[in-house]
Amino acid sequence: MWRLDNLLQLAHIALPFLKIYFTHRQGSSNRRQVAFWSEALQVIPELKHLPDFLRSRIRHYQFANSLTMQWFNVLHNKKPSAHERNAGWYLAVATPIADFLVDELGKNAKEITSMMEKPENTIYDQMAHKLLGQSQRLNSNKRFMDFLYQTLRAQEKSLLQKTGMQNVDTVKQITWEKGGFALLLYRTALSIPISSQEEKAIFQIGGLMQLHNDIFDLFRDTRDDIQTLPTHIESVNTLKSIYEKEVRTTIEMVDAIPVAKHQRKRFLLLVLLAVNTGYVCLAQYEALEKRSKGKFTPKNYTKHELICDMDQWSKIAWVVWKTINYKIAVTKFDEAV
Repeated sequence: MWRLDNLLQLAHIALPFLKIYFTHRQGSSNRRQVAFWSEALQVIPELKHLPDFLRSRIRHYQFANSLTMQWFNVLHNKKPSAHERNAGWYLAVATPIADFLVDELGKNAKEITSMMEKPENTIYDQMAHKLLGQSQRLNSNKRFMDFLYQTLRAQEKSLLQKTGMQNVDTVKQITWEKGGFALLLYRTALSIPISSQEEKAIFQIGGLMQLHNDIFDLFRDTRDDIQTLPTHIESVNTLKSIYEKEVRTTIEMVDAIPVAKHQRKRFLLLVLLAVNTGYVCLAQYEALEKRSKGKFTPKNYTKHELICDMDQWSKIAWVVWKTINYKIAVTKFDEAV
């Protein structure tokens, strides 16, 4: 019975999610995105000077932001306003630019804050200043500046992953702060206040999704000598156990958010659709480990062996099937508080 309920709940919320997914997959933009970019280029003409690789990253981040905005709207049973949608998209433009400033230009959080608040007459200073202005104009959440600075600090701290061996606890802390604060920043685009329970749950989901991304990025991180949890751990089974433990923790934290039960369940189903793609990648690594007589050493594998392609329909169908078959026990707050 619960499998049928999962299927019905997913079907109820699937259409907007599928529109976002297939629009991105086809490499196209909807009319709202076209209108957004028309406005953004008028208000921030410096964006015209972005290199192609940053434009590509921005497109990916806008896709991710659209998905997470859909998550949050399902959680709170609302449709986003034009203000909220654009607030999220400006953050999606700013995020990869901030990453570039930290990772490639060596800027720290204080320097980027200075660029935003007291800009010099350079392209990136003016870009940062105007992006902040647009975000503040559209974003009414009181925690916006706090989460923005925490996100910048976490990105700066992540540079430690490139500077010699860090212990597992340090790598996990960096992983969770990087993903957790970034997702909380994206959540501020929604005008609804963030409860303490939701803040904890979103931070946890952000950390889990950063671990998920690191699992998929194992080839690149191994090649570039970037330390992540997947590059630290030589047993795929150990990595899978960590991942499963964090998924269970996520479900428990979401169950504590004070909204109606059906809203939490639908939210979890969407999160699990993303999380379960990680198991596809882990299964691929398990096969490599088995072939290597029980020892998993990423540097010994080729790019083709480590890259996990999720554009195959068989893999997508497996993820949907696993999500439908996940027994979710939501227990508290039958009605929204």
